[in-house]
Amino acid sequence: MLNQLLGSLQQYSQLRTNDVKKGLYSSEFAASLIQSYAESMIFGVNIIGKENYIISILSEADRLCLSVCVDYQPQIRLVYNQTRPDQAKRSGVNLGPARQKNIEAGKAAGW
Repeated sequence: MLNQLLGSLQQYSQLRTNDVKKGLYSSEFAASLIQSYAESMIFGVNIIGKENYIISILSEADRLCLSVCVDYQPQIRLVYNQTRPDQAKRSGVNLGPARQKNIEAGKAAGW
């Protein structure tokens, strides 16, 4: 299943790269579309209980976004960390002190 998800993400990225080459999208917008696509995958794998796929999806999304837009700043981790900070901590994403405060606030809120 993970290979199918990553393959789908790669195919989507290739389509957006072609759109950039045609002048249909800016590289920044194409990267944001790839990011959004990957974000949707992450929410989906959370629903079906495959949280162990998340880091692979995040890493591949970052790699693909950087291949489309050299100025890309990984933002998907920010969205994911704010959405499920407990899972991000368990998955090994480096959250930093500010994110750690979000985790504690999330626990207090019942996440």
